[in-house]
Amino acid sequence: MLKKTLLIENKSKITCKNNQLLISSETREGSIPIEDIGYLVVDNMETYISLPALNKLVENNSAVIICADNHMPNGLFMSLNSHHIQHEIFKYQINASEPLRKRLWQQTITHKIKNQGIHLSYITGKPNHFDFLASKVLSGDTSNMEAVAAAAYWKSFFDIGIKRERFGKYPNNFLNYGYAILRAATGWGGQSEPPSAGQTEHSKLSAQNRFICV
Repeated sequence: MLKKTLLIENKSKITCKNNQLLISSETREGSIPIEDIGYLVVDNMETYISLPALNKLVENNSAVIICADNHMPNGLFMSLNSHHIQHEIFKYQINASEPLRKRLWQQTITHKIKNQGIHLSYITGKPNHFDFLASKVLSGDTSNMEAVAAAAYWKSFFDIGIKRERFGKYPNNFLNYGYAILRAATGWGGQSEPPSAGQTEHSKLSAQNRFICV
């Protein structure tokens, strides 16, 4: 069953009863089965969430994401015991050989570029050259075809001129928000090692290094 995503933007009180998440605000009250929740995004600094509710969410493998004052995702709560051999999985990921990491990254970027092409064809109704770009991805993407494809993708996707940057102008802020949620979803669903333990980017100052789930 497809899990639901809840976004809390107004001051609310979140509790639980009979495996239902109870949400009340100044304007409305509602409930939802906790087992139906995939992600809970809390984007209001005055929201109260009880520890029993938080524990129930984590026990049901629901990702709880909190946002900072700038409305960007700032933290992720997820189960420490979501898989019976979780430590073993982490060990294999961390100890993966460099050739394996490069091959996995090649596969990831190849499929990413192909999907970008499929999406653009659907949006624009026109053919594109993304299959050709995908065929040029080398092991570890040493030719950086990901960046080449990304530049072409965003140029075709938006009618306005855009340069994709972390702290760039609109609509970079919206894209960064979506990317942060996607990272949380990947970590929740893939039993991946922590995001800071990146497979392809190894900056000691970054908590956002990209990773691959195996």
